[in-house]
Amino acid sequence: MDPVQKQIITLLKTKKEDITINQIADELGIERHTASRHLESLKGLGICTFRSIGKSKVWKLAPSAFLSIMSEESPLRDELDMFLSLVDNKITVQTQNHDIIWANKGKINKKCYELHGKKEHECDCCPVEKTFATGKTQKSTCQHNDIVTKPIKDKDGKTIAVINILKNKD
Repeated sequence: MDPVQKQIITLLKTKKEDITINQIADELGIERHTASRHLESLKGLGICTFRSIGKSKVWKLAPSAFLSIMSEESPLRDELDMFLSLVDNKITVQTQNHDIIWANKGKINKKCYELHGKKEHECDCCPVEKTFATGKTQKSTCQHNDIVTKPIKDKDGKTIAVINILKNKD
């Protein structure tokens, strides 16, 4: 990572609100196109992200490099999807309210417990709940499945999502 990228990351860490390329360029004393090039590079690495407001982009640090990459269409995401679809185990990324935001075997935009035949609440043996509570990897056996969950943390160490790896024992 070059010095300008490090300066951009430091600047984004200090800002409470999203900032424009012009603001970044002005604060760092660099040209707008230089800031833009470095921001796009950092975005490709999953370090920062943007949202559009009219014709402008406002930038911020990504909550998680993994979540940033998996939440937008990109060649890297396509390659990860292809690679992870070859894994026999079911792998999902879930929010604290049990929404599946990514899966290697389809089934996104559902609650995880819906995949296990439940309609209204999480499973009694839910390791995802424990991972959010402790911020640590959990292992359990539930309904003929071995399950391992791992936290995805933001830059402050807060668990913001959980990777759930489910292996059917049958």
